[in-house]
Amino acid sequence: MGSTFQMNGWHYSRPNTNRNKDGNIVLIKAVSFGPAEVHEWGIHASGQPYRLDDWIDEDASHETTITKSEIAGELRRLISRCHAEGLQDWAAAYENALLWLDNH
Repeated sequence: MGSTFQMNGWHYSRPNTNRNKDGNIVLIKAVSFGPAEVHEWGIHASGQPYRLDDWIDEDASHETTITKSEIAGELRRLISRCHAEGLQDWAAAYENALLWLDNH
């Protein structure tokens, strides 16, 4: 399993329960190159769950405070899609992220 995979035109990164350089924990990161967009779900450095939508081609972004249950729902949808596409290792990685979220 590499650090990214592609599904339906989106490139997904492995979930990471360690803080990034901004102090955020990014559990889901989806990137599209046409149009250039980035969507993230995670835990902000402040401890609040968030969703970040960044439309690079439009030079616009929007960060929203969400609930842990909203992140969990997105993780469950992604796990289901990974299973349906035969991406069992990726499904397991997102299942581990869901377990981490449930315990924090």
